[in-house]
This record gives sequence, C-alpha cells and structure tokens, in this order.
Amino acid sequence: MFKKITGGEIHTTLVIKLPEQGVLVAQDVVHNRTHLWFLDKDFDGWQANIDRFAAGPDYDTILPGHGEPTTPAVWAELIDVANAYMFGPTS
Repeated sequence: MFKKITGGEIHTTLVIKLPEQGVLVAQDVVHNRTHLWFLDKDFDGWQANIDRFAAGPDYDTILPGHGEPTTPAVWAELIDVANAYMFGPTS
C-alpha cells in the first residue's frame, strides 16, 4: 500500500507498507543512526507520524530513508533524538 504523508524531513513523503511481508518502507520519516533533518521544522507532524507508526501494525523490518534497515526499536530511538533536538539534552 502506498501512502502519502506529511511531516518528516520534508513536507511530503511516500511511505510503502507491505504488511504481509512485515516491511515498512518509511523513507525520510525514519533515519537509523544518522542525523535527522527537520527542513520544514514540522516537529508536530514528524512526531505524529512516529507515534502513528509505532502504534500501528508490527513490521519486522523498517527501511529508513537514511541508514541501515532496522527494527521497531527505531521508534523509541527517534523519539529520543527528536526530543533532544527540540528541547535540548535531558541530563
């Protein structure tokens, strides 16, 4: 299933969902162990997408726009990185 979403690195991103194969091609909504780009500064939209993907169907494999393929563990990592970017370090 192809889905056009807003919020992420750029305003509009194409996401490809393959639930039967357990694969989410998340494109630039997900970066795995690489820098995050917030070109449009749409932090709320980006956070909403991460929350939606994390709460949605389980995918074994997440294919990010940048970095190596990853697992659903990436959602918590992305939230931590985004919060540090938006609000500064918590320690």
